[in-house]
Amino acid sequence: MTTKPRTIIWAAVSTLEQADDDKFSLDAQIADSMAIAEKNGWQVVDTIRIEGHSRNYRTLAELAFAARANNEPGFDKLIRHFEAKDFDLLLCRDANRFARKTSLLYELVDIILEDCIARIYSLSDNMIVDSSNADIWLMVKGYEIRKQMQWLKTEMQRGKHKLVDDKGIPPGSRHVWSHMKVRNEFGKVLAFVPDPTKTAVIEQAAQLVINRVSWPKVETRLYEQGFGQNGQPFKKYFFYHLFNNPWFWGDAVRNHKNAKLENGQKIGLWCVDESQPVPDGIVIRRGVNLPALTGERAVHLRAELIRRMTFRPRDHDETHWFSGLLVCQRCGFMLVHSRSHSGAYYYCQSKYTARSRPSCDKKYSISELKVKKWVNRALELMLEDQNPNSLLAVEPSPQSETLNRLNDELSGLDKQVRRLIEKQAAAPDSLADFYDDQIAGLGRQRENLLRQIDTETRQSKRYNLADIESAFRELTTYETLDAFWAAPPGVINQLLHRLLGGRRLTMFDGQITGSVDYV
Repeated sequence: MTTKPRTIIWAAVSTLEQADDDKFSLDAQIADSMAIAEKNGWQVVDTIRIEGHSRNYRTLAELAFAARANNEPGFDKLIRHFEAKDFDLLLCRDANRFARKTSLLYELVDIILEDCIARIYSLSDNMIVDSSNADIWLMVKGYEIRKQMQWLKTEMQRGKHKLVDDKGIPPGSRHVWSHMKVRNEFGKVLAFVPDPTKTAVIEQAAQLVINRVSWPKVETRLYEQGFGQNGQPFKKYFFYHLFNNPWFWGDAVRNHKNAKLENGQKIGLWCVDESQPVPDGIVIRRGVNLPALTGERAVHLRAELIRRMTFRPRDHDETHWFSGLLVCQRCGFMLVHSRSHSGAYYYCQSKYTARSRPSCDKKYSISELKVKKWVNRALELMLEDQNPNSLLAVEPSPQSETLNRLNDELSGLDKQVRRLIEKQAAAPDSLADFYDDQIAGLGRQRENLLRQIDTETRQSKRYNLADIESAFRELTTYETLDAFWAAPPGVINQLLHRLLGGRRLTMFDGQITGSVDYV
């Protein structure tokens, strides 16, 4: 080895933001390295800068391939030095400037020390690493890297949760198609808002659903009307998943797309109906962003989504006046529509399906005209009394004091978390673990409070009164009830669903007997 070791300076950061940060900046790393080289009389033959690329890979080949695809040539440059064996010393700030995984660190150190017969200088350790001390250094640095990565993953997860819970911003680059992220000049996300370029196609797709076009046909009908993606129809069921996504409706939610959770990737009434229970493991904040669809069309779309998930007819193009509205009082199952020479009627199938459900002792049925007569009279009374809640047969309860108390507790907890974060920023590193544990504990309390608030909110919103009143106003736009019954069956059916607010009409022995909650 020459009296002036040929030295390569290695400076790296994982993100472009770090490149400009005084603590992590490439210029600072290079300046410190140059000072050490000059002090020791080392000959700097090359300086390699990695301006914002992760080293969280298992092998050098995997890392170089990813960097190449990201137009980062630094790792290929390092590989050429390895092949040429034209250096004696590689100078870096610390082992984590090399690698974020122990397997990659071991590979790089082995190549430098064994293949290139060179050494490593670590600025943070103020030592030269060679074959005599490499094993101990690798053991220590490998442990530090694993600990740092574990901490980093925890902090990243916490940061993602904070984005969703506090700001209503989805983490990562993938998000619901209907919205877009608004950023400042530095690239920081400021808000999550509806994308105005998608409004036209969303409104048209929503109208198709409202008009009872079945899910497999929506994308084809849209394409016929000139709406598609890249010259092709949208993927089948694209709008089924879009309209049943809570983010579409302005709600911030996490874990609903987590395949590892029992209730992850499941669609249910809770996605579009605030009064419904949220599955365990899913955290949701209602109304934190603007919805992609507003106005009367949004009201009708929600109502149709709820109707479809509640009733699930085989073909939505064939909806009848009372589809999904009638249940058998004896066994509790939905009545089925049928038709005979004397006209349309609804009947209970339980007599014929004893193996899969409780059976009724005879075939219970009721004619469609008899149901219409009962409903027509109920609507007359509703209009006379100007009482949109008359079909509920119960008085909705006001918001509970418990909900107010829980919201106060959440506000107090958020203040505690902010104070701890401020104290942590000013505390010495020796107290970092203590503050991390305290903040994590408060985070768990916060999630529990959010779940309690959600449950209490659903109980206080047992019935969607705003939608019932909206449906009542729509009913009053018809000049007469005869005009209402002359509307398309699907329009009549959806409006009755909304007026009932989640309840169903009960039938026993050929008569309508009232209404009940139906789950």
